[in-house]
Amino acid sequence: MRQDGDRGPERAALHLSREFIATSLSDGIRRAVAWLEKAPPARRELVVVSPFAIGSLTAADVAAVPASIGIRFERTGTLPTTRTVPAGRVLAAGGVLAREATLDGVQTLVRDAASAEPSSWPIEVAHVPEAKQAIDAAIAAVLSQRVWAPAPDRRARLVIIDAEKGYDPLSAAGVSPIRTPWMAAAAAGLLRDADLQTAAARVATGFVDEKFFAAPWQAVAFSADGRPLAMAAAESPERFVVASAAAASSLVTPLLMRSLANGLGAAPDFQHGEVAPIADRWLREWTRPAASPSAPAGDAFRHDEGENDRRWLWLAALCLMGIEMWMRRPRSAATEAREEVVRVA
Repeated sequence: MRQDGDRGPERAALHLSREFIATSLSDGIRRAVAWLEKAPPARRELVVVSPFAIGSLTAADVAAVPASIGIRFERTGTLPTTRTVPAGRVLAAGGVLAREATLDGVQTLVRDAASAEPSSWPIEVAHVPEAKQAIDAAIAAVLSQRVWAPAPDRRARLVIIDAEKGYDPLSAAGVSPIRTPWMAAAAAGLLRDADLQTAAARVATGFVDEKFFAAPWQAVAFSADGRPLAMAAAESPERFVVASAAAASSLVTPLLMRSLANGLGAAPDFQHGEVAPIADRWLREWTRPAASPSAPAGDAFRHDEGENDRRWLWLAALCLMGIEMWMRRPRSAATEAREEVVRVA
């Protein structure tokens, strides 16, 4: 990151620069911008040097840089034409599979291999006894499509509420607001699941019990009449709970399980294994020149601003004193004349 400056004849030209090395471009840019904002006023420019693999830099990262800071990109090094990286673990009908991905240009090849890791369904499902067959079928359907294997410290409970049979094992005292980041991400994932939301919107009605309409419950799916069909909360720092008003045999149930299971898992990050570069046209579009130096904003220059303000105040005071003296002189002459007249009389 570079910074060039010229503060006029009263100060010597400045040329300050500092290099930030980071494994993440977005993190390095944030650190560089923070340093530039504290540096003396000057023409500020951010020079980003990287091979620029796809995903390493986004338009949002560039937009976060203040408009007064110029941005320039220098591509350095080359990316490999192909790379094989671990791609996480998935749950399947046959157990846990270790996934491996080969990135070859714009193509991605995925291979799954059997693992010796024991398999266990990470979601405890609470339901009426009569719904067991439908629940088992829903779990089998989810595993046939494969979902991310859960992290060791993440568990969930899905409660299928049956209002007609009076089945509701949840109590307000047993749940709390969601404060754990991974639970918040899982709840957001349920809301973003288009298949789940579409299926939920086909169910006629949702919850009628008012206890689900207040905190700590959060709606994550809605029925056709606008009522919440699925609600989320926390049962403990390690267990996420979702209550569903959909029947066990409803299409909503396996879709809810699939989205919930993926929310418990840790999806792999392929960013560091990417072999395709960001197109040059995007780098050109994100490039911009540095703006002219702005007024001093840092703490180191607030003293100068105060001095300038005080000088203006002193100048104004002197002007006022001069005006007052000029206005008082004619009055004094007139007073002396009146006094002379009195003495003559």
